[in-house]
Amino acid sequence: MMAQKSKRKIYIAGRDSAKDSDVKIKRETMRFWVVLILFLIAACAAKTPTGTLTSEAPLSAADEERVLADINPTLEAKAAEITKPETSIAIPDEYLDLPRKIVQEGSLVEFSNLKAVDPDGDPIVYKYSQPLNENGMWQTRKGDAGWRVITITASDGKSEVEQKILLIIEGENKPPTLYDFENINVAEGEMIQIIPKANDPDGDKLTFTYEGWISSDTYKTSFNDAGIHLVTVTVSDGIHKVSKDVKIIVGSKNRAPILDELEPVTIKEFDELVVEATATDPDGDELTFTYGAPLAPNGHWKTKKGDVGAYEALVKVSDGELEDSFTLQISVLGTNTPPVITGPNEIVVIEGDTVSLEKIAVNDPEMDEVHVTYS
Repeated sequence: MMAQKSKRKIYIAGRDSAKDSDVKIKRETMRFWVVLILFLIAACAAKTPTGTLTSEAPLSAADEERVLADINPTLEAKAAEITKPETSIAIPDEYLDLPRKIVQEGSLVEFSNLKAVDPDGDPIVYKYSQPLNENGMWQTRKGDAGWRVITITASDGKSEVEQKILLIIEGENKPPTLYDFENINVAEGEMIQIIPKANDPDGDKLTFTYEGWISSDTYKTSFNDAGIHLVTVTVSDGIHKVSKDVKIIVGSKNRAPILDELEPVTIKEFDELVVEATATDPDGDELTFTYGAPLAPNGHWKTKKGDVGAYEALVKVSDGELEDSFTLQISVLGTNTPPVITGPNEIVVIEGDTVSLEKIAVNDPEMDEVHVTYS
């Protein structure tokens, strides 16, 4: 009787179906299947010249139950605990438990590390379903991203076993797009905020870095930052980087001069007052001073009799655009002058008459008390 191929049992020509022989054949065949399946799973995780599978799935519960049910109870077999790699490709639920191999779009798919052990030492022949060729290879190209279920069949010429594998082709990572920047215009002292706009065709998380004049997306300008500056903004998806420059124009902002405080001034009648104000300008602008009454435009005042009193003079400083001012307090005190004697220059009397000085008057300009003496 000819030997017949079967995925479940092996029949050997010239043998009866005695219990011991049948158990031995069954044990060896099942051992071959278990070893082969485990090696097929391990092959999915093997490193190839074009890519590495990071992890793989265990046998499905149904496959493990089927294999173990056909093994003689005296043998021990256990599927390895293997994790499933993460992928962004949507996989139908019915294939989630399959062993999986993940490669990048454009890389070569191959199973060069397939190994199986045949209890009888027979050579193992592998067959592969499409899109793999007869050598178990497939050169992927752009547009091949997605998933496929492939079947690998191993045969020793007497029996064969097959294993379905989930082949996942990850799409080639595409660089993010960073949009052009408009110029940023601010004045000295104002806040700068760079708001980059970018997107990623793969939906990857994006990070931004800043180099050049500033190293962050926000900056409070100072009054020494006037000018044109460049900042390089770089966006990255973790693999690709794209950079563009943004021009920041900081305009000079005029600041008002600061007038130094003037102390109150006290003078006397007939004194001449000269006021020379001082000021500082944070921008170093040329300054002009002006003086209000009773001061002359140049800050001078020659007092005269009758100017006794209190005055306020407005002092201003200007850089041509902005100004500062201060009110100067001025006090003028009176000057003491001698009293004035008025009356006839001479008096004529006859000898023996009484001389009268009633026509002679004494007055004091400051209304001070006057003491008159005669000699």
